[in-house]
Amino acid sequence: MDEAVTAAIDHVLVAQPSGSTVLVAEDDAGRPLGFIHVETHKDYFTKEEHGHVSDLVVASTAEHRGVGRALMTAAEDWARGLGFRLLTLNVFDGNHGARKLYDRLGYQPDTLKMVKVIG
Repeated sequence: MDEAVTAAIDHVLVAQPSGSTVLVAEDDAGRPLGFIHVETHKDYFTKEEHGHVSDLVVASTAEHRGVGRALMTAAEDWARGLGFRLLTLNVFDGNHGARKLYDRLGYQPDTLKMVKVIG
């Protein structure tokens, strides 16, 4: 995890802002396997409120064991429980493993953010 992600998660855990939560996956012994940070967002164009996956982190020792899928299912349940029609997320273009997971779970591209380093 980089410093920006750590700071964002620290903020959620300490401040506990309304409309945001962190869900943790654990093994049978209670050891953490990963977490997902979800928030309430409002679409820029339609103004529709929806759930948004801000961070999904799975421990390297827990990869390919269904932890990411379980956390995404928990996030969908969280969003559905709040009455949201949509759950969104962002994923880096080169994160092929995450993109495969999201594809398998039925997520589809909606917008494409383009970036150019100018300085």
